[in-house]
Amino acid sequence: MQGAWALPFSEAHRSLLAAEVELIEKTGGSAALLIGEAVAGTDGRSLKERFRADRAREYDEFAERANALLAEIAKETRARKFTFAEFEEVEDDFRKLQSWLVKIAARDFFPDKRRADARNRLRRCETALHDFAQKVYRADGATATE
Repeated sequence: MQGAWALPFSEAHRSLLAAEVELIEKTGGSAALLIGEAVAGTDGRSLKERFRADRAREYDEFAERANALLAEIAKETRARKFTFAEFEEVEDDFRKLQSWLVKIAARDFFPDKRRADARNRLRRCETALHDFAQKVYRADGATATE
């Protein structure tokens, strides 16, 4: 199998790829880590826009799923379905969103407004989840812990 990666230079990328080269060579393969510069007359804009387009698709999907979580919490609130089972379900979905956003942001080498929008959307989900948790605890007669 052959392949190539193109990443913006950073020490973290260099370290990651150096470790990959080492692993490939230990398993009998061959690899090279090259650090390059744009050729005269190119500015890397196309590559940057491709990275941004990839992240844009991820941020759009993240927004859809975050909106779905907010809608689910709103639906259960309207139905007054304040159960621990329901809370655990939406909490699991929130944790998945949290984890996913960390992964998207790690690949977002050229952040723009979408990253901030996604973080704000996650905060809205967290607030909605917290409010829902308070209602679940009250419905159960328990006191929520902060």
